[in-house]
Amino acid sequence: MNEISHLSLASSKSRTGMRPALSMRTVAALQKESHCASPLLTFMAALNDCITATPVSHPVLARNVGLVSAWQEWTARQEGAPDYRSIADRIVANQCNNFDACVELVKESMRIDPIWNQGVVTPPSAQQLDTSGVFAAAPLMYWRRPHVLIELTPALEQLLDRSDLGDDIPADLLRPPMPACYIKFSEAMQRAIIPVKFEDVICSHVEGVYVRRCAKNSAPWRYCEFAR
Repeated sequence: MNEISHLSLASSKSRTGMRPALSMRTVAALQKESHCASPLLTFMAALNDCITATPVSHPVLARNVGLVSAWQEWTARQEGAPDYRSIADRIVANQCNNFDACVELVKESMRIDPIWNQGVVTPPSAQQLDTSGVFAAAPLMYWRRPHVLIELTPALEQLLDRSDLGDDIPADLLRPPMPACYIKFSEAMQRAIIPVKFEDVICSHVEGVYVRRCAKNSAPWRYCEFAR
């Protein structure tokens, strides 16, 4: 089966519902105070960058800011695993684990981190953990599995804009070319798609979609908004 997550860009006026477990300002302050590199802070700095709207496609942005290496170092340090080979990272890389499972994994890794017990920062809220888990899991799953970034031709985009799939077509018939895919939309395609509305986030357009193969006991399609 397949699951799909589509990425929506949010206006700068509606950031209240998109805060990760640690803001960039808090990360910078803690890094300055500690005078040493912290794996969690390095990961949170990269995660904050992944929520920033840029012209770069989301998986490329995640690669450029070092999200994957930061995740591997942090979870390996947390588990005491050698050579960045943490159990958490292997779970993300395993194609049998779907998006929801990986989101919960990221959230649990954050919950158990000892930084919250030091009394320096307030533990994250449920909403902040949700934001962190969603924005981290999607690109991590993309880069830790065989993947491909697909750019649609103008002719194919026009065809997709003028057609739709019927409810009688099983999702299993639509097989992605790789276990993890990112389909990048052109500006014309972005204008043709109406983003799903959030309660506290104003989405302007859909940049693209993550498409992944998932286990057979998972829901055939998984829609998840990414507001950036």
